[in-house]
Amino acid sequence: MLGFVLLSRTLIPTLVMYIMRGHEHRAAGPKTIFGRYQRAFERGFDKFRNGYYQLLETTLEHRKVFATCFIAFCALSLLLVFFLGEDFFPSVDAGQMRLHVRGRAGMRWRKRRGFATRSSSICGSRSPKTNWSQSSTISGCRIPASIFL
Repeated sequence: MLGFVLLSRTLIPTLVMYIMRGHEHRAAGPKTIFGRYQRAFERGFDKFRNGYYQLLETTLEHRKVFATCFIAFCALSLLLVFFLGEDFFPSVDAGQMRLHVRGRAGMRWRKRRGFATRSSSICGSRSPKTNWSQSSTISGCRIPASIFL
């Protein structure tokens, strides 16, 4: 097994290079639209790869500047912690109050409508000045225990 690995990594590539010398093969130009598209894609990809290579070379040449900018960016990003959870674009409060109601697990759909109607009537009795309307979508969020009082 060791002999096979040794031959396949050393002797075989050398012999192939010796035998195939002078037999270089040039690919013919693309003849179909797909071939032209592939060549154009490869040219664009090579251009992108060379640009990326140049960017990495520049970054490695100026290591200290890059490291300083990177650490400064990370430190400034940490300042965003104070703004997490803020409502940057608050919705307009037009006097609406939304109540999300969820019944017990396994409750039938027919009973959920009545459950939502009862909970909206309970809320309406607690604040009679509010005009209550029930949404047609009854889906599941939890109802606080205080609503049953």
